[in-house]
Amino acid sequence: MKKNGVSFSIVILFIILKIVSACSNQQAPLTLSTNTIPSMPEATNTTHPTASPLVDTSKHFNDDAPPVTISYIKNHTLVDAEIITIGLNRDCEYASIPVETFTVLKSPVAVDDEANVFFSYGTYSGKNNTIFTKLSCDGGIESINLPISAPTHDTLWIGSRLVFNQGNLLVVDTAFNVEEHPKIDLLPNGETSLGVIGLANDEDYDLIWVPSKPIQQDDKLVVFYRLYDLDTKASSENTYELATSEWGQRFNDTLDEGNTFNLFLLYGVDTVSKNVLLCYAKESEEENMRDSFMALYNLSEQKILREENSPCIKGGTYHSIHGFYASVGCTETWCDEFIRSYSDGSDLIDFSTIEEPGPRSWRWHGSNGGYWILMNPKTLTIMDNEGSFLYEFDMPDINLRTCQAPECVSPGFLISSD
Repeated sequence: MKKNGVSFSIVILFIILKIVSACSNQQAPLTLSTNTIPSMPEATNTTHPTASPLVDTSKHFNDDAPPVTISYIKNHTLVDAEIITIGLNRDCEYASIPVETFTVLKSPVAVDDEANVFFSYGTYSGKNNTIFTKLSCDGGIESINLPISAPTHDTLWIGSRLVFNQGNLLVVDTAFNVEEHPKIDLLPNGETSLGVIGLANDEDYDLIWVPSKPIQQDDKLVVFYRLYDLDTKASSENTYELATSEWGQRFNDTLDEGNTFNLFLLYGVDTVSKNVLLCYAKESEEENMRDSFMALYNLSEQKILREENSPCIKGGTYHSIHGFYASVGCTETWCDEFIRSYSDGSDLIDFSTIEEPGPRSWRWHGSNGGYWILMNPKTLTIMDNEGSFLYEFDMPDINLRTCQAPECVSPGFLISSD
């Protein structure tokens, strides 16, 4: 009798568990807003629906929401390294890609409206080792090898075209057409110079290239930049004088030190406001020490709009995205996190209000010109160019011990219009 009583209790417990499970599975699925990007909705700062690839993604599927993905390199330093791509709000089965040890993502990741994923990857050694790939939602994969030697710098998407600035401009589109364009990183005298490309804040041009420092013309110190149109291959050279004796003295001081590149840098120019982003070092109150500063400077009125201590002199990376300038984010040992308007230096978002994902972590943000993505190990957030939050997703549980964003993990941006 005692044995039969135990068996009966087990049966009753099993029935209760089945009932609870059935009730939980009948909960209404989470959905995303039906507004699409990049034609931005009038978003409000309300509670954001979330989706997670760690649960049944079909319950969070919504055809009208913008496709968002995560691509990351698993086991980056090991022989079984592979690139994994996960759709955060599409029921997709993307193919994984076995890769060599120390392979990195060599471009941002882009997604079209059919949830096809595009990116380039390769190692930092060897010749012509950059591969451009398309991953289809149904598991298909197409790849071509690009004639680019590592490492790559200044890589960005302009609509459906991915631009590499290495030697000449190399452009590959989502139909795998590859086209070479003339060099853009040329000074007025025709010499090649270090610098950075960005998305131009200009109706007639796609790209802007800015050399890494101001240049001297005769007895003047000038800011130079070049604009470029991908369709017509037309370019425009522009120079503005840094007229104040203050800037001239700071620049000449760096010449005397024999290390101009590290002590006076130019990180960006806005063609609409005529404001430039300068980074410079000056003597500290402490003996044998220098403080570094970032300044947003107006060329028309010759005045500083915003100036602050910054680690920019140590070689940080800063991007010009239409009317904004932005840092690259935070790692475990270094942080300089902001997105600001070129017009007046105002912050698009106050990063101090964002919860830290952990004591030893990373944060990243970037833009394709249509909208911004903020990412850390826990969440991925999409916001528009007005600073309004649109969507938020849970990040998949991925291990990035030796390599972080953007080289080993990148969100997929919805491709914006050209």
